[in-house]
Amino acid sequence: MPNAIISPSMEINGKFIAIQPESVVYRKGTGTTTSVAQSVGQSVETVHKPNLSEAYGYVSFKTENTTDNLSLINEFRNNGANNTVIFSDVVTNFSGKMTNAKVMNEIERTLSSDGDGTVEFCGNQISGNV
Repeated sequence: MPNAIISPSMEINGKFIAIQPESVVYRKGTGTTTSVAQSVGQSVETVHKPNLSEAYGYVSFKTENTTDNLSLINEFRNNGANNTVIFSDVVTNFSGKMTNAKVMNEIERTLSSDGDGTVEFCGNQISGNV
């Protein structure tokens, strides 16, 4: 029976950050492809055109409002595009790594007992067995 990957660990620049379970979202960064038809004599053939403007990695996750998390997120933001994001699950041997990563969003925080925030990184295409 396959194992679901629901709560990978999140490591950024060698530091683990506490995240909410089931909140990690990623895109490997292969980009999209548009397909069009062209005619050749009496037949039609398909031409596939990759859109490389979307060929970048993306990782997001939610964190709780703790002083430790807020401090780490500010540190990552101040690093500019010099962050390395690694997410992994030891049970399934699933992992992904994104270099040249930058915090891309202005993080909205609700200061309440159930407040949290989403952190979004964009960077190089994600490597690993994702």
